[in-house]
Amino acid sequence: MDVNRIVLRKKLNQYFEGAITKEELGSWANKSYYELLRGDFVVIDKLAIYNFLKTVSRFHIVPNDIKDEFPCSENDICDIRDILNGEKNITYTMSIKIPEKIYDIFSDNSNLDKTKLKSLVYFRDCISEYLENGELSQDKMRDLIAYSEQKSHNLYTLMDILSSYIVGILSDGIDSEELHIDFRNKGICVGCRENERDIGLDLLQLFDCATGQKSFRICITYNNGKPDISFLL
Repeated sequence: MDVNRIVLRKKLNQYFEGAITKEELGSWANKSYYELLRGDFVVIDKLAIYNFLKTVSRFHIVPNDIKDEFPCSENDICDIRDILNGEKNITYTMSIKIPEKIYDIFSDNSNLDKTKLKSLVYFRDCISEYLENGELSQDKMRDLIAYSEQKSHNLYTLMDILSSYIVGILSDGIDSEELHIDFRNKGICVGCRENERDIGLDLLQLFDCATGQKSFRICITYNNGKPDISFLL
């Protein structure tokens, strides 16, 4: 069974209803947690319960002072159940780094494979070249334009979200008719001195995060039982 917040909430409710034991709940969470660590943590639905699974995975263990292993309390489990049931809201952050091998693990996903990684590296180099020289060849500009005009697909992984951010900035900053880039801030900018290079550097940072060259922080907020993930770059 695929693990997500719905499945986890069901398991916790089953425990408090007496349908499964503490051992069964902890063992199931432990197995699910280590499967997630193999690479599934980049899947948005699974990342949303990463901290919860990590906690529940210790519910059944026997305390061991020597190994510094201690179980979580039933109060911890109650808190997680209440959050998933929408009875309590919470916000927390964590640091993430996407290893390049993730693109191998998800090689059967048409939206996420080695071709996708090579594409991100190529377009990062294009932006870096533009920031350094102030111009790009027409071929590279046309490639950037085609990339910026991509239609968004379902946001399944962290890389999908980062890519959607990148495409959004590019589509806002590229004049496809004039083959020209203008990254100057066009949004709400009261007293802001952000210039074209600042936005270009932000774009490079997004590329670096998506290709595993840079770590970043995310913020997960649970409101009425539903998670929302945002980036703190």
